[in-house]
Amino acid sequence: MSAPGTAAWAASAAAAFGLLRRWAADAPVAHAHGVGGAPPPSPPQTSLCPLQQVAVAALAVGAAPAAAATTAAAPTAATTAAAASTTVVPAADVPVSGSVPAVSTGVKRRRPVPTTAVAPKTSDDVDGTTLSAGAGGTSSRALATKGAKCEHGRRRDRCRECGGASICNHGRVRSRCKECGGPGICAHDRVRYSCKECGGAGICEHGRQRSKCKECGGASICEHGRVRYQCKDCGGSALCEHGRARSRCAKCGGAGICEHGRIRRCCKECGGGGRCEHGRVRHRCKECGGGAICAHGRDKYTCKECGGAGICEHGKSRQYCKWCGGVSMCEHGRVRRKCKECGGGGICEHGRLPKRCRDCHAAAAAAVS
Repeated sequence: MSAPGTAAWAASAAAAFGLLRRWAADAPVAHAHGVGGAPPPSPPQTSLCPLQQVAVAALAVGAAPAAAATTAAAPTAATTAAAASTTVVPAADVPVSGSVPAVSTGVKRRRPVPTTAVAPKTSDDVDGTTLSAGAGGTSSRALATKGAKCEHGRRRDRCRECGGASICNHGRVRSRCKECGGPGICAHDRVRYSCKECGGAGICEHGRQRSKCKECGGASICEHGRVRYQCKDCGGSALCEHGRARSRCAKCGGAGICEHGRIRRCCKECGGGGRCEHGRVRHRCKECGGGAICAHGRDKYTCKECGGAGICEHGKSRQYCKWCGGVSMCEHGRVRRKCKECGGGGICEHGRLPKRCRDCHAAAAAAVS
């Protein structure tokens, strides 16, 4: 059974359709008896629903056949309502747009589904001339400039010289600043991404930083087997004009050098984080099992039996080898810090090595007494 509202609507529609049939049947008769060819009276102007408007158009086309059928009885409201309850228009036959749909008696015409295309969202230019909300409430300007490079070749939001938004008051990336309590710092006071105890994603299966692991083929390893930005042959960006790591060069005022002229993380007076509880550099402490100590109890880098990277092909320490051009050798073929002509830091004011200078020993003994 149909709902009460549907039956009432069908009855009113049937009555309107019957009235239109009678108007169509009376139109030719009125024209025949008219005086002087006067046109027949037009039906009263009433507000018609969309269904009635379609029915009027259909009856106007078939007015002549309708006049011949004047004896046909108009359908009653009850008969039309019953037909309306059983007549179904398939959804597939309803056109989306264009031609006028076929109309069944007493059946409401389905409205076409709107097919308005929605313009896709596009990201804004890097300069951010247009601001719009992106995914998660983030502006498209932020999304577009997140990985943008500044004029210094760095990410704009992490460049100190450009005043990047990700740089805190201490000159560090805010998320990795311990003093700011950055979310990137773990419970062990290290960067969570590269913390072994936390199982950071940046640690490979060999216990090293994934990007700097030779066995894993890290992206930061160059063709010479060194970290790319610290390789002299590749012209690494971390090397200064003096051939040292820029952050650890005292002449360049590197950020890794403390006020005492030492590497900050290894300075006892500064309480550097690289010092263990025994007062030694942590990775070189045997008792702590430092990572720089080999199975023979020596520094892994300078152990000949382990084939340390600090040993050259001549069997000597690479930095002190004349034939390899070690960095600790001066132009006179001597160790730089022990060369008088170069003004080495290992030469005292008397022109001798401090540990072999009698004057320096006497001055030290007098100071103690």
